[in-house]
Amino acid sequence: EDARPPDPTPYMGPDDWCPGRDHCAGTGDNRLLVGVAREDITPTITETWEDRDMDGEFDEGEPFVDANGNMQFDGYWIAGFGHNRPARGVHDRLEVRALAFRYNDITVAWAVIDCVGYFINEMDLIRADPSLQGIGLDKVIISSTHVHEAVDTVGLWGVDFGTTGRIPSYMALVRQRTAAALRAAV
Repeated sequence: EDARPPDPTPYMGPDDWCPGRDHCAGTGDNRLLVGVAREDITPTITETWEDRDMDGEFDEGEPFVDANGNMQFDGYWIAGFGHNRPARGVHDRLEVRALAFRYNDITVAWAVIDCVGYFINEMDLIRADPSLQGIGLDKVIISSTHVHEAVDTVGLWGVDFGTTGRIPSYMALVRQRTAAALRAAV
């Protein structure tokens, strides 16, 4: 006998689907159209440092290239596994990939971003991007690959535990390129 209590909220099926719902009457030629696209979101690493103690972390006093002349190290902080891990180079390119399906009068698109995680407020900014308006998108799904060797898009892995690793200009690039991939896929 199973000692676990019954699930108080059993699965009742999907929230939405097409065809078959009133809002997706299915007007069209009954052909499934599919499009794909991708955009590069690899940062350009201009500030590097000499890891004198070979611990993979940027330590105060280690020499660095100050590409923008602001007298501080502006690294791209890598997500996951502690803090203080700035990128030292690029091993593999980071991408956002998009897939779009159109069946009659319904278009659904899905974007997958190479990052550790992505918050809904960022997703909502992408969905509201002006470049996506007027192309007939009914649903936009956005997810991440949860890669621990990509730029911090969550804000937990900066130079120390109290400093975010999110870089506003990089977040803007990811939003812009995700919208571009979605549009191209549609």
